[in-house]
Amino acid sequence: MAITSHRKKNGSPMNDHSDTKPLRKAHLVQRNLGDEILLYSVENKAIHSLNTTAKMVWELCDGQHTLPDIEHIVRSHFDADMTQDVNRDICRIIAEFAEQALLEGNASR
Repeated sequence: MAITSHRKKNGSPMNDHSDTKPLRKAHLVQRNLGDEILLYSVENKAIHSLNTTAKMVWELCDGQHTLPDIEHIVRSHFDADMTQDVNRDICRIIAEFAEQALLEGNASR
């Protein structure tokens, strides 16, 4: 699992639209741990631990990158070949971000 969260789940996954530009919530406290990152939500009193891939996706959830943009950057960074379903993994990570209330309500389009 890319994200380890410590709180009750109470959100719904984001729909998978290629023009979606996910936007991370700005008020989360972040602690960079090299290849990983810890996020703390004061609002939800929850700590989230993101691995290398989830951290990269998190950093690209800036409201400027579409899902295909994020896939291209992640695929290039990890030198993933076209047989690997990077899109599915990214959509799962972003859906988990949404479920954990780490993204703004409706991502801009």
